[in-house]
Parts: sequence; C-alpha cells; structure tokens
Amino acid sequence: MSAEVIDLWERARLRAEPEFDVWTAVDVAIRDLREIRATWGSDAGFERLVECETTLRRAINLG
Repeated sequence: MSAEVIDLWERARLRAEPEFDVWTAVDVAIRDLREIRATWGSDAGFERLVECETTLRRAINLG
C-alpha cells in the first residue's frame, strides 16, 4: 500500500482565499472518523466515510 503525501501548508499558502478552510475540514474529518469507528460495518458508517473523504478532497482541492 502506498499513499500520496500532500503538503497542506503549501496548499493553504498557495490559495489566497480558499473556498473551504483546510483546518476546519480536518476538524470535521476527525469528528466524522469517530462516528465512522462507532458505526463500522454499517451503511451509515460507509456514508460517513464517503462524506469525510469528500470534505477532505474539497479542502485540498483534489475534486
């Protein structure tokens, strides 16, 4: 397994007025991950997982 390392500081610096605050997105993602852990294996947990990924992708503008 490999992962893409994203420099959030650099992305935040390059975006003069981000439409979505990276730090708020990370805070929300942490909350989402707690809910995902509590509902692991359920449809609700999967939905939260997708929402969490979408939020983080929007925050760093990966689409």
